[in-house]
Amino acid sequence: AWRADRTFIGLDRRGRILLGTTSGGTLSLRRLGELLRAFPGLDLQYALNLDGGPPACMAVRTPELALEVWGRYESNDSTGREVIFWGKDPIAWPLPAVIALYPRGAPCSP
Repeated sequence: AWRADRTFIGLDRRGRILLGTTSGGTLSLRRLGELLRAFPGLDLQYALNLDGGPPACMAVRTPELALEVWGRYESNDSTGREVIFWGKDPIAWPLPAVIALYPRGAPCSP
């Protein structure tokens, strides 16, 4: 019954890590799984939903790419009518977790 933006992490069959955040607030967990399976080119072996709703966010900073995606809302229709939580504007939530990726063999430092 819950539909929201979703943030996920996945591992493909070649050992590559995939990070993603959806937008639009329309995905149930089941639909997220269906969506990820609908793209066979991803070749995902595992996928894990990290969060949903307004806290579903992602910030990427590399020399080649700067990207920020912030969740907007989540909804539930378990009562027989659609109820929307939060607002329609994105909220710049503090990131609750940080995942750092380093090239293989590179020293890892904070």
